Amino acid sequence: MAAFTPMERYGSDQRSAKERREEDVRRTAQDAHERATVQSGDVNARETMRAAADDVHERQTSVSGDAASEQEAAARPAAETSPRGKREKKRQSKEEREREQFDLSETLHDIREKYRPEFLAKGGEHLVYRIPSSPGVVAKIDVNFLRRFQNFNVSKKRPLNELSPELSDAMKGVIQENRERLLLQRQYFGRERVLAIKQVITKIPMTPGVLEHIHRLDVPKGAKDATESWALVKIQKTAPEIADPSHETIAPNYAEMRSGVPHDAYERVTEAYVSLKEGAEVSDADIEAMGPADFVSILKRCETDQDLRETISDFTARAIRMTNDTGEMLDLAGSDNVTLFKKDGKWQYRLVDAVYPGGADVLEKAADAVSRAAKGEELGPNDAGYVLNAVNYVRSINLMAARLGLKDRIAWMPKEAEGKVDFLKLLKG
Repeated sequence: MAAFTPMERYGSDQRSAKERREEDVRRTAQDAHERATVQSGDVNARETMRAAADDVHERQTSVSGDAASEQEAAARPAAETSPRGKREKKRQSKEEREREQFDLSETLHDIREKYRPEFLAKGGEHLVYRIPSSPGVVAKIDVNFLRRFQNFNVSKKRPLNELSPELSDAMKGVIQENRERLLLQRQYFGRERVLAIKQVITKIPMTPGVLEHIHRLDVPKGAKDATESWALVKIQKTAPEIADPSHETIAPNYAEMRSGVPHDAYERVTEAYVSLKEGAEVSDADIEAMGPADFVSILKRCETDQDLRETISDFTARAIRMTNDTGEMLDLAGSDNVTLFKKDGKWQYRLVDAVYPGGADVLEKAADAVSRAAKGEELGPNDAGYVLNAVNYVRSINLMAARLGLKDRIAWMPKEAEGKVDFLKLLKG
């Protein structure tokens, strides 16, 4: 049982029924990767740490640190009555709850005393903190690996803050793999377009709110009283464009997680850009129905903005080349994983946090799962997450390529599964 429910912690759940349903879908996708892992004390440490990469992310990170201008403040009462104003007010309320949950200012810990971390944002895989003494730098706590690390120690009946040689070696292996995958992105996209990351293994303070988030409210008995834990922390320079409210993000997100997507439009778009079905016809209305609106807007503006078209074409062509050459996919699910902004009047893009956390072989695992689904075989607990991410990535990149007039495509769909899998039904259960 959880120590608190969300309603007990915050007084009331202010989300709408629609938001709660969509959160349930996101949680289901995440939990698909959690089952059948760290179930016994015999779990190998290396496999435990690598398994953390199987987590599917909820990835809706909102970062806002700029004060409103006087004009914005004056317009706020009227704006709050509009649909956009209501969404903004709800977003601010969410940020306030998160700041309360992940605040570390009351902890007694060397890290807190030395760096004074201030909570900035919650992403699908990270808790992000600002370091006041190092402007322009953020510290990202890797939540998935922290959960696996703690569960491993609990399963071994060891103190939560113990770093055994086997866990240390496992974490060093993860760091090396992450480094290699980041270098791969720099090879294909250019060093100037991919933010560098420094990874460190360090002890960090724990609070009830952080523990609840790490373990999704179901904190293991051996972890409830923990005040510190070893963790994998990523130190990264902030992308300056994120502070600019005019910047955009290339984030198609998950069509399967949005309510109201017509099944027939979904099928046409997926057949055309995942199955690469010859002669498949997709209308503008189909693409708009798939959404999200911000992503569709970028595609539409490419029709009249040549500079934007060339920039998005460059990104898309490089993504296709990398995936076809290496089997690696990008993480496009989160806001600001890939940013789009203007510099000196010209469009630019940057890969801020686009290394997919599910490992380098997710497309391969997803293809195997789809092949088994086409034969009517029952899928394993992790398969839905693999397929969800693979389908959305391939569909989005190939859709951009088609709309931009590029020749190449990501050919991922197993031939034996073509026309035999209803992805929307499969992924929505």
